[in-house]
Amino acid sequence: MGKNGCGKSTLLSLLKNEISADGGSMTYPGNWQLAWVNQETPALPQPAIDYVIDGDREYRQLGGRAPAG
Repeated sequence: MGKNGCGKSTLLSLLKNEISADGGSMTYPGNWQLAWVNQETPALPQPAIDYVIDGDREYRQLGGRAPAG
């Protein structure tokens, strides 16, 4: 996590090949698989964080909640 404006979304956009870097290069191991959930999920009735937490049934059954924020 980082402060607003520090480049978190830009880094993710680079990793997802949505944008190109102005210079340099970026590589990661070929056996890595990247996955993400968009912050906004207009097609879902719940916030993205709840959608992700719902994917971990054991955590949710233990009373797992999204962090306050």
